[in-house]
Amino acid sequence: MATLTPSQVQLLEQARKFFIGHRSAVGVLLPTAHPPMFIKSGIEGGPWGGTHRGGIPRGRGRGFTEGGPSQGNIATHVEGHAVAIMWQRLFSAAVLIVDRPMCQICGRDLPSTLPAGSELVVISEQEGTTIVRSTHAH
Repeated sequence: MATLTPSQVQLLEQARKFFIGHRSAVGVLLPTAHPPMFIKSGIEGGPWGGTHRGGIPRGRGRGFTEGGPSQGNIATHVEGHAVAIMWQRLFSAAVLIVDRPMCQICGRDLPSTLPAGSELVVISEQEGTTIVRSTHAH
């Protein structure tokens, strides 16, 4: 188990308060040289972007399936929305603080969703720090 810094704890608390009534996962995306972006799980990731806005590659060899939202599709998870924001805003590196550990689906599919050559550092108190790198070349 890792201990989040006081500022990371504060950011997660702000994300929970931002999404009033949302009881599932929340996170904070911290792209290099940009302000924090709050994300929630579900069909829509929040006002900063997410899979609901499109602009992400889907299908064979990609973690984003061609089908609609479901538990078997990373597109409705905080991590999936974070990656979608990376695609939409052309970020190649970011940190994602989440309020729970990654599920098996995210652990398996996250590297194949990232833009080519990009890296996402995922931090949760229960799991610590996980560095995820894209499986796709430039």
